Amino acid sequence: MPTASAQSTPTYNGYPVQIHLFTGPLDLLLHLVRQHEVDISEVPVAKITGQFLGYLRTMQEINIELSGEFLVTAAALGYIKSRALLPPEPETEEMEPEDPAVQLQRRLAQYHVYKEAANRLEAAKRVRERIFLRPLEDGTGVEAGFVTLENVSLFDMVGAVYDLLKRAAPEPVGRVHLPRITVPDRIEEVLLRLDTEGRELTFTQLVGDPPTRTTIIITFLALLELIRRNEVEMHQNEPRGEILVKRAGAEAEGQVEAQDQQ
Repeated sequence: MPTASAQSTPTYNGYPVQIHLFTGPLDLLLHLVRQHEVDISEVPVAKITGQFLGYLRTMQEINIELSGEFLVTAAALGYIKSRALLPPEPETEEMEPEDPAVQLQRRLAQYHVYKEAANRLEAAKRVRERIFLRPLEDGTGVEAGFVTLENVSLFDMVGAVYDLLKRAAPEPVGRVHLPRITVPDRIEEVLLRLDTEGRELTFTQLVGDPPTRTTIIITFLALLELIRRNEVEMHQNEPRGEILVKRAGAEAEGQVEAQDQQ
């Protein structure tokens, strides 16, 4: 029988913030294809499948609400990859069904055309860039509301978390207690570092070294909340580059100070 103290010990089954995603699996596939800098007709299915599944695991770990389409696409990618690894079947006179890989490439090509057309409509583009934060518990330090990502996509941020989680030390197996670090703590630390160091910092620098899974995800949530408050901005100097974080309006303030000195 468990003791009374054991029964009263709080458990922690994930981060108490849910993120609603307004984009789908084809958006993620296009993001990964662009990372490889290949034509849609030359999608490296084996690599894309591994990365797609890795991103899915990362998004589930940071409580991003995924639609069933993501799991269907993951299953389709796994099937395509397994077919690619098997020896080709002998040809028969019967009509063969279309290769699933060709179907996926055609869907991606069609979706790419539609996405580019949609992006020409500013209202549609803004909707696609938004995510929604919804705390599952009170006192998390994150308020419910929309976050608009302008210079960095959510998949860029998930990719940064994914890369850091691969380097993080594994968490101990068993009961996990509420972490000592909280989102409000992390928000204060991020702002303090940006103010005292007076420069933009990378997401990796803000997480610290060696990274822990808790610190990585709490820092990710803190940055989303700071973006929602319009207190920080993020950007990349190049595709697949480090995510850089700076105080919102830092460049404008610097220009005003320089003019005053003149």
